[in-house]
Amino acid sequence: MKRIVSVLLLFCALVGCLVGCGNKDEGEVSVFYYTFSDTYISSVRSAMDKSFKELGIKYNNYDANSNQTTQTEQVDTAIAKGSRMLIVNIVDTGSDDAAKTIINKAKNAGIPVLFFNRSVSQAVVESYDKCAFIGTDYEMAGHMQGELIGNFLKEKYSSYDLNGDG
Repeated sequence: MKRIVSVLLLFCALVGCLVGCGNKDEGEVSVFYYTFSDTYISSVRSAMDKSFKELGIKYNNYDANSNQTTQTEQVDTAIAKGSRMLIVNIVDTGSDDAAKTIINKAKNAGIPVLFFNRSVSQAVVESYDKCAFIGTDYEMAGHMQGELIGNFLKEKYSSYDLNGDG
């Protein structure tokens, strides 16, 4: 279910950006994945590829293979080829530098950027009016999961305290 919601949200934003960006036949959409080998990302890529084909949108997928330098070079290549939109699953989430670099490149080319799935700070996203982020607040999700587990164990503790020693 999480996958379906994520993909639907991504495509709602994508279609909105494409409508605002002109004709779907003008240039390609460039999609940058942090790695093709991640199971979740593989399912997102399959769903996006299918939707692009159904919508008749030209696209190109890039695999950074978990290397930010590779991804940044791929962004340069896509912009040089005339990409009309960058959809980025950023490799480096440890600092804002990589995202800022990609935004600056897109800004100089006048094309929109859509970051997804991997966290990009709100300040970085807001630095460019043609930029958005689609994803979840992973810290909040972790707190919610911990709270659910804690409540569950509190309610059912006696059935999990197998030796009865508390």
